[in-house]
Amino acid sequence: MINPFDNGNISFDAMKKFTSDHIERVTDNPVAALTARLAPTNAAFTAFDGTLTADDDKLGKRKGSKYNKNNFRDALPAAVAKIAMAVQAQFNEGSAEFMECFPHGRAYLGHCKDEKLENALQSMVDGVTAHTPPLATTVKTAAADLLAGWQAVLTPSKSASGAKTTTQSAKKAARAALSAELFKNLLAIAQQFPQQPETLDLYMTPSLLEPHGPTPPPPAPVAPVATRDANGKWSVAYPDPSQIYWQIWGRTSANPNWSNMGDTQSSHFPAPGADIEPGGVTWWEIKFCGEDGDGNQSTPFSNVISFGPVPTE
Repeated sequence: MINPFDNGNISFDAMKKFTSDHIERVTDNPVAALTARLAPTNAAFTAFDGTLTADDDKLGKRKGSKYNKNNFRDALPAAVAKIAMAVQAQFNEGSAEFMECFPHGRAYLGHCKDEKLENALQSMVDGVTAHTPPLATTVKTAAADLLAGWQAVLTPSKSASGAKTTTQSAKKAARAALSAELFKNLLAIAQQFPQQPETLDLYMTPSLLEPHGPTPPPPAPVAPVATRDANGKWSVAYPDPSQIYWQIWGRTSANPNWSNMGDTQSSHFPAPGADIEPGGVTWWEIKFCGEDGDGNQSTPFSNVISFGPVPTE
């Protein structure tokens, strides 16, 4: 028999809301067979809810660890550059001593992967230590501080990542246990009220389990449609009657780049060609876009209407 509460499309939040509502309904409509089910259901629900709280806590720690790690890496190139300049001033950049400190080059520490950085920093520390003196002790200290600093931010980051895996496993196990108890409750309701499906609404609200996906994105904005009739009259069709202002964009043989040639209003359509078309040119192209009244484009551009021998681009 299939347990409907094992449906992977049911979110953790939906499971929480459903169970909380279900427990209230069983409490408010007492029947001995169902009241006996409250204890195991509450125990499973408490364990399940606890894993959600733990997951939120660990999420905050993971974000904090990532923030600290990213800040360290952002500041690292400048700090390494100071150490590299001290080594270069003492031995020259192409020297064996410099290569000992930076076997992959100084830039490597700024872009290598996290798992490679500790070894690269250790190589820098070992190289600087081996050549102190003549390098100043402050250079050695700066290199050691960078290594220690990276280890300080990396360890919590690794721990947080591992904790995420552990928390997810605990959530799944607690959810499975709660699903089993809810299924037992559903069977108890069916056994207590045979041939009475309407009774289910007293104890369960299935709609709370229905997935509620993200709000669909708004439809793509509609482009206006420009027309020029046989008499040379211009019009712009647009489904939104509140769109009043229109910008006229064109390019011509005198200026082949698209530019704003002026504006007009919906009430002016159909507009004579003299109000829209440029004069004294061998070719032109016109298109329109809506304007919000403050000079800002408020619709996509319309189709392009051309006249004359327009060159191909």
